[in-house]
Amino acid sequence: MLGWVCVSWAIFFSIVIPPRNLIIVTGFFMSFFGLMLGGGLPPFEYEDIYSKLYLEVISGCLAPTRYFMETFIVSDFKCLPEQTGFTFSNSTSFPIEEKSFFKINLGQRDSSIGTQSCDGWHWGFLPALFLGLSIRLFAGLLNHAVCRPQQNKLPLSKLIRTQKWRVGKYLKAMILLSAVVPCATLFLILIERDWSFFPGF
Repeated sequence: MLGWVCVSWAIFFSIVIPPRNLIIVTGFFMSFFGLMLGGGLPPFEYEDIYSKLYLEVISGCLAPTRYFMETFIVSDFKCLPEQTGFTFSNSTSFPIEEKSFFKINLGQRDSSIGTQSCDGWHWGFLPALFLGLSIRLFAGLLNHAVCRPQQNKLPLSKLIRTQKWRVGKYLKAMILLSAVVPCATLFLILIERDWSFFPGF
């Protein structure tokens, strides 16, 4: 999913950045926001990200490493036996404040975080997938609106004046799609989900 999000941002940047500077700008963006908002290093660690809703949305949208690092760390810790304090059986009544995942602030939006499993932790998959879709959708819309002369098409303003009926249906669909996908992305970033009812997860 790291590559999916990085390529999505690169597609978006390719519309607004000249080709000779594209690699440098994309690399700088990935490394800067990945280090600053990824959650693994100060000034914004996982405790800060999960305690502030706006920071969780910003880091989820801008930091490509946000889900990548947390997924690998949690996957390793979820595979540990119960004695380590990371995983618990259902019969164990242990205060949530004393659980290890709560203390290191990882996987706070997964209600089944304490279930022992060596199958990996897949909570960050859906937010990263929808984030990549949202960025690619905006990049496609921006490309369609800005680069029309290079595509040998009429400017949008002229097209809307001449073919209102066809453009109206198309615009309604694009507006609906550009509203639904980002809203679904924010919803998936902020909602608490339980992956234990999915077989194989």
